[in-house]
Amino acid sequence: MRTTVLAAAFALLLAAPLHAAQPTRIGHAALTRAAQLQAQALQDDTAWKVVEALTTEVGPRLAGSEADARAVEWAKARFKALGFDRVWTEPVTFPKWERRSESAQVLGAHAQPLHVTALGGSPGGTVAAEVVRFDSLEALQQAAPGSLAGKIAFVDVPMPRSRSGEGYGQVGAKIRGAGPSAAARAGAVGYLMRSAGTDMHRNPHTGISRFQPGGDADPDGRPVAAGRRPADAPDRARPDPGATGAGL
Repeated sequence: MRTTVLAAAFALLLAAPLHAAQPTRIGHAALTRAAQLQAQALQDDTAWKVVEALTTEVGPRLAGSEADARAVEWAKARFKALGFDRVWTEPVTFPKWERRSESAQVLGAHAQPLHVTALGGSPGGTVAAEVVRFDSLEALQQAAPGSLAGKIAFVDVPMPRSRSGEGYGQVGAKIRGAGPSAAARAGAVGYLMRSAGTDMHRNPHTGISRFQPGGDADPDGRPVAAGRRPADAPDRARPDPGATGAGL
């Protein structure tokens, strides 16, 4: 009996990789139905109208804000009006971050204001320090621990323009999500990134920032922000003897 059980188990182990290697196949009927739904959706502007109405009637709705609560009630009423037979909400908890104000400027003989916005989740604080520029997230991640002590880390990577918008995930969200922790591990007192976007105006783009668990990064006292300059502006970052640093 023992021999039989072991042999059966061994056979299953051998069969598992073969089974896992089989490609996933979607049936013809399912593909046909998906194409029908796609064609139907392209002829219907309900989704657009919902998004348009939400952004117009409620507007910005940061999690935990008064507008967030209004958006929930708005959505319940809208879906009921659309004829859904069951519309409900579920209780959720999440950390609340409140945006107040942010500003930055170049300090020194050629002082000038910068267009910045705080990234979501950024700790409050004020720092004035030398800025160290990195031309990629990877370069910042390779900075030795303590090498940026007392400095502001700046990742200067423009978001590439593409029809699919894939540059946002490859550059914008990636640098915003991983950059603050990398800067903190290197000892930086602040973090600045080039705003994610391909437009030509000077309005900075914000989004949530994250401090990755499991490292020695401590977000307290390290403001993080996104600075803005036109997407196609040439890189003119050069050492300036009259500039002593930047203030966030």
